[in-house]
This record gives sequence, structure tokens and C-alpha cells, in this order.
Amino acid sequence: MVDMAKALGEKTDGIPVKEAAELAIQAIIKLNNTLNIPSNIKDLHVSLDVLPKPVEDSMRSGNVLINPRLTSSKDIKEIIENAYNGIL
Repeated sequence: MVDMAKALGEKTDGIPVKEAAELAIQAIIKLNNTLNIPSNIKDLHVSLDVLPKPVEDSMRSGNVLINPRLTSSKDIKEIIENAYNGIL
């Protein structure tokens, strides 16, 4: 995250890693706003009725097996619901 913050032009020298990570997040939010990228999936007119399919696809893809954190279908569902509602 520190490298991302630096790449996005943020000054990270001498600040804690957690603060640098937050700078990266804020820089990405600012960039998204500049590029008119919606802050949630809801604005793309996607219905949560389709939620079971991406959860199923995510669990079947094999990517969850290489995730450094054990990931369940409940986790994937929560991530998608948060993205839908614009919750970071």
C-alpha cells in the first residue's frame, strides 16, 4: 500500500505504514472521482438478485485457495454487498 501511495504521488516518508496505506486509499478515491468512476456498484444499475452467481464463481475460481486469508462464500458475499453499497 505504501508503494501504491507513492505511485499516486503521496508523500509517505517518515509516516507510519498504516497512515501511508490510508493515503493510498484516499488517493484512489480521489482518482475515481476525477475519472467519474462510481463509488458503488448500485450506480451501475446492477441488481443484487444476481449475487449468488458471482459468489459461486468466486469460490469455484481457485483464487480463494491462494488468498493469504481463508475466504468463505460468506466473505465473498459481504465484499460484493459492501461494493454494491459503497462501503469501503
